[in-house]
Amino acid sequence: MEGGKIVLNGDEAKNIAKVLSAFLDDAAFEFKDGKVVVGGFDPSRVVYILAEITDGVFDEGGGKYGVNLSQLKKVLNRAKKKDDVTIEFSNDKIKVTIEGTMKRTFVLPIVSAEEVQEVDVSNLPLNAMFSVGAKELYEIIKDAKLVTDAVKFIVKDGIVTIKASGDINEFEATFDDLEEVDGEAEAMYSVSFLEDFLKNIGSADLTVRLGTEAPMVAEAELMNGRITFLLAPRVEE
Repeated sequence: MEGGKIVLNGDEAKNIAKVLSAFLDDAAFEFKDGKVVVGGFDPSRVVYILAEITDGVFDEGGGKYGVNLSQLKKVLNRAKKKDDVTIEFSNDKIKVTIEGTMKRTFVLPIVSAEEVQEVDVSNLPLNAMFSVGAKELYEIIKDAKLVTDAVKFIVKDGIVTIKASGDINEFEATFDDLEEVDGEAEAMYSVSFLEDFLKNIGSADLTVRLGTEAPMVAEAELMNGRITFLLAPRVEE
């Protein structure tokens, strides 16, 4: 018998659904090797997003279950921070139970979804790395959005600089006191995709890796797992 369930707190469940639904319409939750993986490429294939849930997973036979992420997000948005959220998967339905001061249950249909695509980022030329809070970086990206639709990340000499140049305006922000900065790289990325990721990931700490004119990979460690965000570079004209 196939099936399984995930148990998360309210905030974690909402953040996972929000960040996935920002880029994907439908996705398959796959039980394997004691964890759940869900993700894939966005329609433009500029972004790859993957959530790995490693704690609170109860595998009762495995399998893959297609979910409409917009519907799931709407349901999970009803959970409060301290609520317990249980998502149960079976061959014909998904049952979401939210328990706090009262118990509420929602039933969603299984939908058709592509299999989870896992990308090996170890072969990408990512020569630089830094760690930063998602909320801090989100504020910088919102500033850059006032100027243009693309930002340049420069990592050099232990300093991370983010620049944006419009037709008449310019913006620059510098992180010179981050504890973990390594390597050198320079690349440009879309503001809108970064904004969609950062505003939905919550207050997570990020490990960001990038290379010169190469993709950016940002990993967010969660209480119950990890989210990996890969963004293709914007080619400078």
